[in-house]
Amino acid sequence: MAKAVLVGVRLLLRAMIFFAFYLLLADTLHQDELTAGGVLAVGAAIVSTFLAGSRQTVRVRPRMLRHLPRSLLLLFTDTGLVSWALVRSLVLRQPLRGHLRAVRYRATSEADPEDFARRALTQWGASLGANRYVLGIDNERQVLLVHELVDSSGPLDPLELG
Repeated sequence: MAKAVLVGVRLLLRAMIFFAFYLLLADTLHQDELTAGGVLAVGAAIVSTFLAGSRQTVRVRPRMLRHLPRSLLLLFTDTGLVSWALVRSLVLRQPLRGHLRAVRYRATSEADPEDFARRALTQWGASLGANRYVLGIDNERQVLLVHELVDSSGPLDPLELG
């Protein structure tokens, strides 16, 4: 019982902090904005409380970020690629069909804090651009599954962590 009360207090404190931060950023007191901020604050508090209670440790090594500029470059190149595909689709009436791609991914250990960090960074880095979204990593089959809107020849794991 005491543990549930402690979790509830932590949840409430986190929600209040997130809501205060939202108010600082939103700089408005309109009812719609306050409602949206409250909902977002409670959602963020639930997620952060859940993550804080999990015992999963993460170990990010500096060498894991050596290809970070490649992922940041995708912000620009993928935006151009998807914009051009949208123009072709609207002007030339060419249908735009996404597809799934898979690649071998070996950082799948549930117990290794480095593998957990590799998976999180891979999902973030590969989804950063506008063209791709990581659907997930299948730990049993050791596969990274990515949805791609436009064909691209670049690596599915731009940070090369898997």
